[in-house]
Amino acid sequence: SMQFDGVDNYIELGTDSSLDIFGGDFSVSLWFNHTMSSSSSRAMIEIGASSYSAKMAITLAFMSNTGVGFAVGSNWYTNAGSGFNDGNWHHMVATRTGTTYKIYIDSQEITASAPSGSYSYTNANSIGKGNFGGNFAGKLSNIAIFNQVISAEDVKYLYNGGTPQTNISFEPTSWYKLDNLTTGIQDSGSA
Repeated sequence: SMQFDGVDNYIELGTDSSLDIFGGDFSVSLWFNHTMSSSSSRAMIEIGASSYSAKMAITLAFMSNTGVGFAVGSNWYTNAGSGFNDGNWHHMVATRTGTTYKIYIDSQEITASAPSGSYSYTNANSIGKGNFGGNFAGKLSNIAIFNQVISAEDVKYLYNGGTPQTNISFEPTSWYKLDNLTTGIQDSGSA
């Protein structure tokens, strides 16, 4: 995993075309661990380069959201609920199939809400760079982005310790293990 300090470190992902997949079906899987307050609006992942056809963000405590949720395009779609700022590891998967949006927390599907607010992308293609309330403070691990929808069985497999490149019928378009990461980290406080 990688520890984010909540102040000035984050990861820039660049603008590779493998990230420009959010106009169609997709899945995003990640592990997170934090103790931030519910009033801290932070983006864990934001894919929103201006040249991309569609954008996506997975956030904590955005707007009236007290837990985790995600935005696709300018629409905020779901709130997975609160209580995930307990200092424990939680697994999250966000998917879209056509017009159906799903979110899984710790392998349990949570019904996605209708669009409830808008989202504005300010930190294109980054991990841990905050939106509105500062940078993410906590740990992130195994962020996998798929240009297809993984099954509920795949979600359980990943939750039980599986890796995105094994025992799933297709590989992720991007995978950030975030273990022993030494390149790509931005720290605006460094000289």
